[in-house]
Amino acid sequence: VYAVNSAGGAWASPALPFGPARTLYVASGTPGTGSGRTWGEAFGVIQEALDACRDDKTNIIRLKGGTYLAPDGGFVWTRRNTFIYGGHEGIDGQEPGNRDPAQWPTILTRDTNALAVKTRIWDIRGVTNGALDGVTVTGGHADPWIAYAAGGGLLIRQSTNLTLNNCLVTNNWTDGLASGNGSTYTGPGGGLALYTSTVAIVGCTIADNYAYGRRNDINYFGAGLH
Repeated sequence: VYAVNSAGGAWASPALPFGPARTLYVASGTPGTGSGRTWGEAFGVIQEALDACRDDKTNIIRLKGGTYLAPDGGFVWTRRNTFIYGGHEGIDGQEPGNRDPAQWPTILTRDTNALAVKTRIWDIRGVTNGALDGVTVTGGHADPWIAYAAGGGLLIRQSTNLTLNNCLVTNNWTDGLASGNGSTYTGPGGGLALYTSTVAIVGCTIADNYAYGRRNDINYFGAGLH
């Protein structure tokens, strides 16, 4: 995108795609058989909308208030130029309609009744340009048996120009342990773990997250943010 005003012109940095944004709608509890283009045709799960995004477009994902269960491994977000907004009322024919995360909270958590109950909520990798806005991330538990045991709520890696805005990150945790083959896995960042990324955190509450350890000779740190 090249913008011009009275002071002159400049290219967006990082670069943004030109043209209208693609808007996708997600409503928890719906059959999930729609195109995602309206509330009446909303996707039923967040991952469907993430998979439908395109790097060469600006993608807007709008989430109806409700509870969304993360799949095994968490919601995997790899598409550039993707902006996710929670807290919508979600009435068909009124797209995008009213939005108030306090009145229609969007809660992203894990399914504690599933067999694989140890999973973080978000796995964000290699994303340039994006935002997560107006959601609650809670109940995440990074699996201590994998190499990336960090980031119980969100794990963000190799990503640039991301914004977390008006989000609540609470009651997530990580573990640390020694595996049977002698390798050591540590679990920093119970709420949020960042690696080689630039992220703006605006108006968020990151509280009551935990980083647990199971060995006395390893330091476990960053219960809230690492």
